[in-house]
Amino acid sequence: MIRTKIAGVLVLGLLLPGAVLSLRAQAQMTSVSDSNDGAAVVAAPPESATLAALPDAPAARTSARPLPAPSKQNEYAQLSTPLSPRQKFLLALNEAFWPGTIGAAAGAGISMATDSDLDRGYGMEGIGFTRRFLANFGENATDLMVGDFVIASIGHQDPRYHPSPRSGFGRRLGWAISRVFVTQSDAGAKQLNYSHLLGMASGAAVSNAWHRDVDRGAPETAQRFGWDLLSSAIANVGREFWDFRHAPRQ
Repeated sequence: MIRTKIAGVLVLGLLLPGAVLSLRAQAQMTSVSDSNDGAAVVAAPPESATLAALPDAPAARTSARPLPAPSKQNEYAQLSTPLSPRQKFLLALNEAFWPGTIGAAAGAGISMATDSDLDRGYGMEGIGFTRRFLANFGENATDLMVGDFVIASIGHQDPRYHPSPRSGFGRRLGWAISRVFVTQSDAGAKQLNYSHLLGMASGAAVSNAWHRDVDRGAPETAQRFGWDLLSSAIANVGREFWDFRHAPRQ
C-alpha cells in the first residue's frame, strides 16, 4: 500500500513538470494568437470603416435660385446710351426688313386695291404686286439708310423712338405723332428730327429711278413724301401703344 502511494507520488512528480511546461506553452501560443488577431484587426479595418474614411466625391453644384428674368427697366435704360455709327447701321438694316417688309407688302396691297396713280403701269395679279412691293421696299430701305444711318451718324442724332414719359391716351398719341418731327441728339438734347425727314425725302426722290416715267416728277415725289410722313406717324403710334406699352410713366 505504501509502495503504491510512493509509486503514485513518483509518477506524479515525473508528470507534473511536463504538464506545467505544456500549460505554459499553450498559454504562450494563446497570447501570440490573440496579439496576432489584434494586429490583424488594426491592420485591416472593416470595409465599412474604410469606405467611411474616404472623402466624398465632388458633386455638381446646382443653384436653387432661378435665373432672373430680363428686366424691362434695362430695356428702357438702354435708350439713354447713345448708338455708335455701326449700331445705327445695324438698326437701319434691321428695320428695313422688319417691319419694312410688312409695310412694303401692305402698301403694295393697298395700291392694287385702290389702283393708285403713283403706281400706274405696274399691272395687276402677282407681277403687279411684286413690282409694287419691290418699289416700296426700295424706297423705305433708302429712307432708313440715308436718314437713320448716314445723316444720324454725321449729325449725332438718335434714330430710335423714345416713348412718352406721361400717361394718358391723348398725351401719348400726341407724343407719338410729334416724334416724326422731334427727336433727341446722342447727348439727349431735344432737336428737330431732320435726319428722319431728310431720309424720307431722299427715299421719295431716289425711288424715281425705278418708277415708270408716268410715275416720276415733283408732284409724284411730293405725294410719296406725304405718304411716308403718314406711315411714320402710324408706326410711332404702334411703338408707343404696343412696343412700349409697359414703359414707366408719370
